[in-house]
Amino acid sequence: MRVTDYTVNDIRIRRFLPDNEQTVSRLVVAVHGFGGDKDSTCIGVLAEKLCGSGGAVYTFDLPCHGESPLPDTALNTECCMEHLCTVVRHAKEQCPQAAGGIFATSFGGYTALIAMPRLEELLGENFPLVLRAPAVNPAKTFLWIVHMKTAEQFREKGTVRCRIGKRISISYSFYEDMIAHSCMHNIDHDGLLLYGSEDNIVLRDDIEDFCRRNPRISLHIAEGVDHRPHGEALDAMVSKAVQYLDSRFAQ
Repeated sequence: MRVTDYTVNDIRIRRFLPDNEQTVSRLVVAVHGFGGDKDSTCIGVLAEKLCGSGGAVYTFDLPCHGESPLPDTALNTECCMEHLCTVVRHAKEQCPQAAGGIFATSFGGYTALIAMPRLEELLGENFPLVLRAPAVNPAKTFLWIVHMKTAEQFREKGTVRCRIGKRISISYSFYEDMIAHSCMHNIDHDGLLLYGSEDNIVLRDDIEDFCRRNPRISLHIAEGVDHRPHGEALDAMVSKAVQYLDSRFAQ
């Protein structure tokens, strides 16, 4: 597997390609979660599996994450969606013959969901979609992450300092931004949602509510697995994702 890091429009990108120079027939843009970055172990395992059979994976640092040079104010839904869509356009330009899909985790899953109309324009209406523990109620999840009991507590404080690889200041307006951009609405798109039964960050009630509202999203629950699987549990979850992606690419 060939791995290359580079920058496009201030977006730090990591590209995974097969060892040989064969034409890439399918590509997946992978999106990490809140506090993660393009070094995601999960995305690395996904890349190993897909590149081993001739696929390509592109991932990147969301605004204010990893090596992103952007200021704290860039952490907003519009900038996150634009990062994702820029990388999708870039990947399609590099591999114009390849069918494209999305693999997105936690906050990255939320970003993909609110960007669905744009992604369907770029990848086609039936592109393969895999969501791993998507933050379908991101405002509630975010309060838990920053140890705030209520939104009112956050509003009164105004900003919180949060470490996501580096320390950044996150304003209450980011919370309001997520409230304004709900992803609970009907997603008229086939997809697979992978969720661990022991996840205490993205709550099961929210996931099940989302799937009831969006019946074209198939839910797979991995028993005994938490929000950050590792080892055999991670391998099994990623294998499930690759199996689904390959079946959709074959259609």
